[in-house]
Amino acid sequence: MSIRGAYRCWLPILLVVLCSCASTMPNPRLEPLREAAKAAPEDADILLELAHAAIQEEQWMEARSTFRKVIKLRPEDADSWFWYGVTETKLGHQERAVPHWRKAIELDSTHVGSNRTIGALNLERIIMFERAAGESMLGRRPGSELTIVQESLLVVWEIRIGDLLEWYQETLDIWKRMVDLEPKEAQNWGNLGIIGNLVGDISDSKRCLEMAQSLDPEFLPTHELHAEFYAASSMGVRWVPKPGS
Repeated sequence: MSIRGAYRCWLPILLVVLCSCASTMPNPRLEPLREAAKAAPEDADILLELAHAAIQEEQWMEARSTFRKVIKLRPEDADSWFWYGVTETKLGHQERAVPHWRKAIELDSTHVGSNRTIGALNLERIIMFERAAGESMLGRRPGSELTIVQESLLVVWEIRIGDLLEWYQETLDIWKRMVDLEPKEAQNWGNLGIIGNLVGDISDSKRCLEMAQSLDPEFLPTHELHAEFYAASSMGVRWVPKPGS
């Protein structure tokens, strides 16, 4: 094996070791909380304080392990499930985070952080998925309604083909909740307008995008994608990506 090959082989292990060491290094702010947590390992309040302090100090591995302890003690704490998911993303495990955010919503449907995070992630991926329908380099397999690019995206995102409609519906439900929770946020209305168009509710999509524009007169002019959806909904049609977009 070449030196370069050996370096590539050992680099992931080295990064894990370094992160592990960093999470246990003396820290003036964390040390008292670590000691308190050792003295009272079943005290969820102390563990929660340590977990949030670890986040502020960007000690992501320690924060994740501590939130794991918190949710074992308080499995109904939606906010801890949310932050548990955040620590997973900071450690590069986004797919592991999604079930934690869904659990938070299951426990508290009004949890803004979890709704916004999953809603934004879903919408970003759905748009990417829709754009992949027009990929010419990798076409459709015989008998498949999806392009190979679309199929590959679903594999990476761990979404089954049979769950596509549920995925779109989840995203629609989330942005409906968000406009109820934050009715003055133009972005919420804009995102609801996008997913509304994609699920076929064209007239409501137009209404939502107009609401976003009324809340922020610069919304559509400065958000090209939302403007595209508004143009499509105004014509009474489902959005189709621009060539090369």
